[in-house]
Amino acid sequence: MRTRTELLLSLAGLIAVPSSVLVAHFAAMPVQPKRPATARVVAIKGREGRLYEYRDYVVVRNAHGTGQFSMNDGDVRCHVGDVVPVEQQGVTLTRAAKTCR
Repeated sequence: MRTRTELLLSLAGLIAVPSSVLVAHFAAMPVQPKRPATARVVAIKGREGRLYEYRDYVVVRNAHGTGQFSMNDGDVRCHVGDVVPVEQQGVTLTRAAKTCR
């Protein structure tokens, strides 16, 4: 039992130390600026729940990134296959002010 615990602790240490070095390295990098881009709507998924009634998730993708955002069901004015304006930061796409409205 004791050797098993020691083995698990050493394995956790071998994973934790390099992981913390990687996290510290990427945390020190500057955030990329947002820039306007366009993306294609690849899916629109509906979601109903007690807290978020009548919300739709719009999934967008372009050659350099993907993204997903939620909107009220009545506000979605785009369809699957439409090309819409988005904001791109690295590989993350977020909704611009006029996206699907």
